[in-house]
Amino acid sequence: MSRRAEGPAVVAHRGASGYLPEMTLEAFDLAIRQGADLVETDVAVTGDGELVLRHDPELSATTDISERPDLAARRRTRVVDGVEAEGWFCEDLSLDEVRTLRARERFPELRRRSARLDGSFLVPTLRELIALVHGHNADRAVRGRRPVGICVEIKHPSYWRQQGLAVEEPLLELLRETGMDGPLTWVEANELATLERLAGASDVRLIQAIMSEDRPYDLEVAGDTRTYADLLKPEGLAWSARHVQALGVAKEYVLARGPDASTLGPTTLVDEAHAAGLEVMVWTLRRENEFLPRELRRRFGPGTRGRIAAEMRAFCEAGVDGVFTDHPDLVVRARNRWLRAQALRPQTLRARGR
Repeated sequence: MSRRAEGPAVVAHRGASGYLPEMTLEAFDLAIRQGADLVETDVAVTGDGELVLRHDPELSATTDISERPDLAARRRTRVVDGVEAEGWFCEDLSLDEVRTLRARERFPELRRRSARLDGSFLVPTLRELIALVHGHNADRAVRGRRPVGICVEIKHPSYWRQQGLAVEEPLLELLRETGMDGPLTWVEANELATLERLAGASDVRLIQAIMSEDRPYDLEVAGDTRTYADLLKPEGLAWSARHVQALGVAKEYVLARGPDASTLGPTTLVDEAHAAGLEVMVWTLRRENEFLPRELRRRFGPGTRGRIAAEMRAFCEAGVDGVFTDHPDLVVRARNRWLRAQALRPQTLRARGR
């Protein structure tokens, strides 16, 4: 069982991104109203140094920039973490220019209802998200409810440093300025050098992102052959315990999958991480068949709503401390049902004389 008495924390992955275009203020607001414990976002950096909420340096996947003739000349080819990419990059635009863009759904084939809202929402700044969270938390304080936290993931930190736009320092400065440099805030990164820079620099809690393949880019550049899987071995967990409070892992590290994408059963990772003093958070729970293990899919194609509640129950039973999800309402509901069942279980056993 999770070490949290209230069950795994529900982290809204890029907001309620299963319902609205990701990382918009509207998606974050909906996620908080759906009961998420934290809202998670990635950050990118504009040419004038502002932190905006986007998943990638390249903007065409989730904005309308490719349809903007006035910005056509900004198209570039760059190398991001060793991979050549072509498109429009955040660092080539000022904040004012980014603010003219409109968000688009990342998975239009799977999430057609959300895709119908393409063009409706702005690309927000991290400062605006923090203001939204503060507003909700002021209301929660009046109602005697727990505050909602934020989780900021720094993707491609080496790339941003190469562009002269390092994220770590301005992020910590903004968190201090806005009063979010405490335990309500988690900061996540996959590169070990970034986690070392952040460790002890503030009172935020840190998550080490563990991807499903390859290795962190800073290790690759340094010629370090350790993979993500190696970082979960005893010596890797010992390093993590000195620098971070939690691991953020692809969900297959906790519930292994077979070649046909069916669940094989729990691994030993949660117990090993807990023994090292680390929490375990898994990503990403999504309701569409495309993202579910084989046995939890329903008929009629990849976009059909599958059995996400059953997947959440399985992760509760596996003892994880948090889950990232695009569908906070469904996962909160599944967690709460599981908690009620757990509370009734001892009574049921006593009633049966066991």
